[in-house]
Amino acid sequence: MVLHICFYSDVMKEVIILIFLFLFLGFLTNALEIDITVEELLQGNVSSLIYNPTSNDVFKISIEFYNTGSIRYTARTRVDFMCPELKYTGWSDEKTLLPGERKSFDIYWYNFNSTKNFTGKLRIYYENEILEYGSINFQIKNSTLPEDVFEISDFRTYDNHVKFSLKSSKSLDDIILIPSSYPQGWIVEQKEIEKIEKGDKISVNLPYGATVWEPDTMSISALTQDGKYYSSRTFTLKKEAGLTKYVNYLLDGLRVLLNI
Repeated sequence: MVLHICFYSDVMKEVIILIFLFLFLGFLTNALEIDITVEELLQGNVSSLIYNPTSNDVFKISIEFYNTGSIRYTARTRVDFMCPELKYTGWSDEKTLLPGERKSFDIYWYNFNSTKNFTGKLRIYYENEILEYGSINFQIKNSTLPEDVFEISDFRTYDNHVKFSLKSSKSLDDIILIPSSYPQGWIVEQKEIEKIEKGDKISVNLPYGATVWEPDTMSISALTQDGKYYSSRTFTLKKEAGLTKYVNYLLDGLRVLLNI
C-alpha cells in the first residue's frame, strides 16, 4: 500500500514539473519576441527604356518602371514630344505595382507625312510623386502615305472616359488609338487593339482625367503600328447628362452586345 502511494506521488511530481516547465518556456518565448517593423518607403526607378532613335512612320517608346520601395502604388508614364516646341503629350495607362515588381508602359506618337527631329521628355507619375527621367532624341521619317480605312463614330463623353465605335474596311492587326489632340492639362490614355476584322464595329473606352471641365474638342486617331493605315476625326466634348446619359449607356451596351 505504501508503494502504491509513493508511485502516485512521483507521478504528481512529474506533472507539476512539466507544468512549470511549459510555463517557463512560454515566458521565455514571450520574452524573446522581436518586434519587426518595415519602414514604408515610396520610391521607384526606370529599369529599362526601349525605342528606335530613327523610326519609320510610328514612334514607340517602352518604359519599364521598377517599384524599389516597400509599398504598393499605381503608376503611369508621360512623354512630351517637342520639335522644338511642344507638339504632343502622350500618356500611358495606369498600372498597379507591388514592392519589387516591374511593369512596362508603351506610348506612341505619329508624325503625319513629314520627317523631323524630336525630343521626348520623360516623366513617371507614381502616387503623388513625379520622377523626372530626362530626355531622349529621335527622328521620325514618315515617307509612306497611309490609307484611310477606319471609321470612328458614336462618340460620347462621360465623367471619366470617352467612348466611341471603331470600324475598319480591312482586317488588321496591331491597331493603336491615340487621342491626338485634347484640352491642355488633361490626362487621356492611349489604347492598343490586337485585332479587328473587316466590317466589324468594336466599342472603345479611353479613360481621361480632368481637374477642370470646360467644353472643348478631342481628336481621335486610329492607326496601325506599321503606319500603313491611318484615320483621324475630331469631336466636340460635351458631357452626357440627365436622362440622355442613361439612355446612351443603354445604347452603348446594346452596341457591344449586338456588335453594331
